Amino acid sequence: MSNEQQKIQERNDREIVLSYLYDMGEDVLALGESQFPVQTKTLIKRIAQLIKEGKVKEKIPGGVLLDLFRYAGMNLKIKTSIKIEDHGKMLSFSEKLRNDYEDTESKLSCRK
Repeated sequence: MSNEQQKIQERNDREIVLSYLYDMGEDVLALGESQFPVQTKTLIKRIAQLIKEGKVKEKIPGGVLLDLFRYAGMNLKIKTSIKIEDHGKMLSFSEKLRNDYEDTESKLSCRK
């Protein structure tokens, strides 16, 4: 197989896999490709093969894809954040703690 044919096959496999991904699956795949490019190509090829053989019939959510990466020994680094609604505004968890601490400090200083 020529280098060009191999690239076409990889792209087709990727397209097949992408068509089965949902719920952040595309984002997980992109992380895999950026952090483990060689291994991710192999994983894409294998998933596409399973899809073609009819062994994978359901859509693949991002969490399951992440589990597949981890099972294959690729611990993807994922940036996560916790958001909290506070008086109609979305705040990061650290902002919420900081605001609560400042409110407590100001209340204590007023009592003195």
